[in-house]
Amino acid sequence: MLHSSSADPFKLALYKLMGRLEPARRNVPQVTTTTEDWLWFQLAMIDEEEEGGLRALAEVLLGYGERHFDGPPGQRGRRIWPTVLLICGHFERAVAALWENSETEIEAVHLAIALAYHGLLRVPSRSETSDVSPLTLSPSSPPALSLSTLIWRYVRQFVKMDAKEALQYVYTVCLSADQGEVGKEQVEIAWELVRRIIVLANSGPAWEELVGGFRADGSRFSGVIEQGAPLLRLTEAKQYNENILIRAARNSEENDRISEAIKLYNLAGDYGTVVACLATALGNTIAQSGPDEKARNIERTASEILRHYERTNRAVGKNRDAVVKLLKIREAIEAKANGRPEIALEVLESTDLIPLSGDVAKITKRAEEFKELHESVQRNLQVYLPLTMDALAGVHQKVKGTMVADATRQMTLTSIRKKSRSLMVFAGILKYRMSPDVYSYLARLDVEIAL
Repeated sequence: MLHSSSADPFKLALYKLMGRLEPARRNVPQVTTTTEDWLWFQLAMIDEEEEGGLRALAEVLLGYGERHFDGPPGQRGRRIWPTVLLICGHFERAVAALWENSETEIEAVHLAIALAYHGLLRVPSRSETSDVSPLTLSPSSPPALSLSTLIWRYVRQFVKMDAKEALQYVYTVCLSADQGEVGKEQVEIAWELVRRIIVLANSGPAWEELVGGFRADGSRFSGVIEQGAPLLRLTEAKQYNENILIRAARNSEENDRISEAIKLYNLAGDYGTVVACLATALGNTIAQSGPDEKARNIERTASEILRHYERTNRAVGKNRDAVVKLLKIREAIEAKANGRPEIALEVLESTDLIPLSGDVAKITKRAEEFKELHESVQRNLQVYLPLTMDALAGVHQKVKGTMVADATRQMTLTSIRKKSRSLMVFAGILKYRMSPDVYSYLARLDVEIAL
């Protein structure tokens, strides 16, 4: 009957399946006419104890290759090769085959997540992972698929606009955390991807919703990442701070996102680093005549954090003093720009950076102490010296033009001249720390004030 031309082919197929007859001939003409029917018949005829079972079938199918099932590369139409790989247990190859086609990338990502959830996806070690393809093929080990590579290539398309959604996908990388040392690496890679999301996400309220922040009263609120920390195998606050916040802050600094870095250090409780970063950042922006939005943002952040630290007495020391002084210099710059030189002068005198009392001994002592100031303050000597002299000149002009008693006016002008001379003595001692142009400018204004 098996080889009779008049036999009912469907009855023949049934007999072959029930008795597993002729396992080497796994097709029945007129029955296994479609690829799906043929594949189903192959699977139904498998006997794990004979002929190599599913592994042997997989080798046969891999031998046929993609071209046998889907035709030449680039040919349009329904692709069945990923299905072939999936049903013969080559899950990693199946996902990779879906990923190679731009029309099925989304299916590839979600299939990989489902396989990882059920413990059916083998992931490679970090050393075996390729930058070219998520699929790792080695003659000495079974195929493996880098879920983290797949996830990142997918989410980077929308991470800036929807960081929270990207985060949900990154959590799935930890589904492979139970695979020994490789599993530990997957958790660390997930942390790395979270840090990337923090650095790349757009700043603003949505960013603070992601990482957390501080309310107006100084109380701290947690962000989405911290709330989902258990999904990243982070069970302790210290572990979360070190592996996510502090390292993301360093990455933000490297990417010139200083304001975000400062906020992250603050959230992690690294207050010393916060004020050190603030001092450096303010030192870099204070000289800008028309500060951009980034500089303004840093100044706002500095003011908010400083108010909170002063209330709680945190990070006392040289760095915090530098932040206070630099913010006052910025305040004086704004006052001068708004035509209020007397306010600018008052603010600058409160910094105690330049002794204007006329006491030569005090001026000399302060000049000697200059090298002890924070580097960011030293670097801006050429900003606040001319600024102070400009303020003195502005006040001088205003007083000369006021309609007050002559004695009062003369007393005020004498005081201004005394301060101007004090500034020149101080500048003379530190002459080689500034450009000749700056010193000449100071000398010219001093002469104008003396007239």
